[in-house]
Amino acid sequence: MNDRGTENERLIAVLFQIIKSLRRVTGRTRLMKMAYLVDYLTAKSTGHAALGIKWSGAVTGPFSNELIDTLRYMDGRFIEEEWYTDTFGDRNYVYLFPDGGPAMNPPHIKDPRVARIVDQVVKKWGTRPLSELVSYVYTTEPFKNSRLGIDIKLDSEVVR
Repeated sequence: MNDRGTENERLIAVLFQIIKSLRRVTGRTRLMKMAYLVDYLTAKSTGHAALGIKWSGAVTGPFSNELIDTLRYMDGRFIEEEWYTDTFGDRNYVYLFPDGGPAMNPPHIKDPRVARIVDQVVKKWGTRPLSELVSYVYTTEPFKNSRLGIDIKLDSEVVR
């Protein structure tokens, strides 16, 4: 099996740092939007996205299949993924920093600019209501200019 997530150390490092900082992230949507903000804000400040993944427009905001694949790869190696069924019958995910630490040594964020942006995103959005996070993400130019199912551009011409 080819775990696409194994190929992207930058994404693993950023997701790991978000989850480690918060100790618990409830919901893929929150984690997805926080990762998008890291990519967006890095592109805005440096001209290049940080994560090396494709984002596409979705009803729920920016979405990446690569991020989902990477979370699956990370489960049991660097983080723990749990899920529960809510009262509507929907599956909800929870991402945890393992009590005893990760089973494997995770990659680290190599670019200090990206590390600072991750810290800023965690500090500002880690515990705020999800509705506020999603509303903010919807106001970013790349998402506002996107279409359903079409790749979101995070390059210097779009985000400056």
